[in-house]
Amino acid sequence: MTEHGTRACYLQGCRQPPCATANTSYLHNLRQRRKQDLAADPTLKPHGSPSTYVNWGCRCPQCGNAHSIWLKDHRKGPQ
Repeated sequence: MTEHGTRACYLQGCRQPPCATANTSYLHNLRQRRKQDLAADPTLKPHGSPSTYVNWGCRCPQCGNAHSIWLKDHRKGPQ
């Protein structure tokens, strides 16, 4: 197994706190880079999707609305 405290170890299935923290840190940094990239070039990703809102940090009206609709639909629970 890979060294603990790394994202590689987390990806191999380890969920110990150091590995989970490494994965969380990686994802946080990835989203920050994406947000900066999208700010520099708004045409980089299509707008109007919850994914662009969450993963790319877009706060345009189209992405915000798509995210709101997604939340509403997924908070209802089983029917």
